Amino acid sequence: MKMVNKLLIIAIILFEVSRIFSIENNSSKFVAELNKLLVNDKIADNYCDGKRIFCNDNEIISIILDGFELSAFPVGITMIKDTLKELRIIYANLKGNIPNEIYELTELEHLDLRDNKFNGSLSNNIKYLNKLSHLDLSYLNLSGPIPDGLYSLTKLTYLDLRENKFNGSLSDKIRNLKDLRILDLSNLNLSGPIPDSIYSLIELEDLILGGNRFSGSLSDNIRNLNNLLYLDLSNLSLSGPIPDGLYSLTKLLYLKLGGNRFNGKLNNNIKNLKRLWNLDLSNSSISGEIPDGLYSINRLRYLNLMHNNINGTLSPKIGNMFNLNGLNLSFNQLSGTIPDEIGNLINLRNLEMIENRFEGNIPDLSRLEKLLYMNISSTKHRLNASCNDKMLPPHIDKNRCFIGPVNKLCNNNIKCEYGSWVVEESSIGSMLYINRLKIIIMMIICRGVIEMILN
Repeated sequence: MKMVNKLLIIAIILFEVSRIFSIENNSSKFVAELNKLLVNDKIADNYCDGKRIFCNDNEIISIILDGFELSAFPVGITMIKDTLKELRIIYANLKGNIPNEIYELTELEHLDLRDNKFNGSLSNNIKYLNKLSHLDLSYLNLSGPIPDGLYSLTKLTYLDLRENKFNGSLSDKIRNLKDLRILDLSNLNLSGPIPDSIYSLIELEDLILGGNRFSGSLSDNIRNLNNLLYLDLSNLSLSGPIPDGLYSLTKLLYLKLGGNRFNGKLNNNIKNLKRLWNLDLSNSSISGEIPDGLYSINRLRYLNLMHNNINGTLSPKIGNMFNLNGLNLSFNQLSGTIPDEIGNLINLRNLEMIENRFEGNIPDLSRLEKLLYMNISSTKHRLNASCNDKMLPPHIDKNRCFIGPVNKLCNNNIKCEYGSWVVEESSIGSMLYINRLKIIIMMIICRGVIEMILN
C-alpha cells in the first residue's frame, strides 16, 4: 500500500512538472510567433518583464500592446488560452474580421481591442467569453446587429461599443447585464425606442447613448438609475416632456440632452441636481423661462442652453453660478437687461449670448479676468455701450469679443468689436453663428499672416 502511495505521489509530481514545462513551452512558442508579427519593438527573451507581458509563475496572464503595430493578429494565442486573463491590443492597425481565435480565450476577464481597423460583424460566439468583466470594442468598424450572445455576458461591469456601425435595435435582453457600471453605445446606428429594461440596470454610473437614432420619449423610469454620474442622451430625437424622474438623479455630474425634441419647460426641480458640473440642453426645443432652481446649481462649470425657445429675463441669480467656465444662452428669446451680476462669474472663459432680445446697458465685466471669448447680440434692441475698456474683461482679445448692435460704435476701443447693425432673428440662427465664427477665424488668420510679413 505504501508503494502504491509513493508511486501516486511520483506520478502527480511528474504530471505537474510536465504541465509546467508544457506551459512554458507554449508561452515561448507564442512569444516567438508574436515577435514575427510585431512590426517594431520585438519582445525580449525574458518576456515576463511586466512591460507588455505579465506572468504568474511563468504563465502568461496578461498581454498589453498599446500602439505596437502588428502585421496580423497572433492566432497562436490559443496556446495560452488556459492562463490568459487580460488581452489589450489597441492602435495596432489590425484589419479584417475579428479572428475566431479570440472567442476561444474563455478565461479572459478583460478584452480591449479598441482603435483598430476591424470590420464585419461581431460574432455570436462572443457568448463563450462568459468570464469577461471588461469589454471594449470601440472605434472599430463593426456593423450588423448586436448579437444576442453579447447579452449573455452577465459578469460585465464595463461595456464600450461606441463609434461602430451597428444597426437594428437595442435588445430587451440588455437587462441580463445587471452588473454593468459603464455602458457606452454612443454614435452607432441603433434605432427604435430605448428599451425599458435598460432602466433595470441599477448599478449603472455612466450611461452614454448619444448619437443614435432612438425615438419615442424618455421614460420616467429613468429615476431607477439613481447611481448615475454621467448621462448622455444627446442627438437622439427623443420627444415629449423631460420626465420628472430625471430630476431625482441627485448624483449626476454630467447631463447631456442636447439635440432632442422635448417639449415644455424645465422643471424647477432641476435644483435637485445640485452636484452637476456639466449641463447641455442645447437644441432641445425647450420653452418657457429659466427656473430659479437652475441658478441654485452653483457647482456647474458648463451650461449650454443654446438654440431653444427660452424666454423671459435673465435673473440676477445668475451671479450665484460663480464656478461657471462656459455659458451659452445663444439663439433664445431672452429679453430685458443683462444683469450686472453676470460680472460676478469670475471663472468664465467663454460667454455666448448671441441672438436674444436684450436691451439696456452692457454690465461691468472687468472682473472676468479669465474670459477669453465673448459674443453678445440682440435681435430687437440696441445695447448701450460705455466705450470704456476698463469695463471689459482685461485679458480678452479684440478678435474674440463682439457686442452688437450698440448705440455707438466706440471706434477707439481696443478690447472688443462693436457692431451697429441689428441682427435679424432667424430659424437658421445656428448657421449664421457658424458663419460668423468662420469670419472671426479668418480675421485672426489674416492678422497673423500680416504680422508675420511685417516682422
